[in-house]
Amino acid sequence: RLMPAWDQMNTEITNDQNVANKLVVHKIESNDLPTKLDEINSLLPADGKVVVQGYPTMGDVRNKRFTAYEGERDPESLIRWAKMVAG
Repeated sequence: RLMPAWDQMNTEITNDQNVANKLVVHKIESNDLPTKLDEINSLLPADGKVVVQGYPTMGDVRNKRFTAYEGERDPESLIRWAKMVAG
């Protein structure tokens, strides 16, 4: 259900150089989760690690801390959030 909104957000931020130059977007499929999540978490302190509590899990890693995204899951909300995170 989220994939069309995620894809639209990803396309828009990829095409916006003001945003694309400031963000790294990781899309991790469930079969890659253990390996990819370990790669990301290896860069974070114990109290800042990405914790998957449901699918999909989205968030922002800033100052070596993961903050889960808890907003709406429509394209406009995701795009607004990505632009806000990019500053």
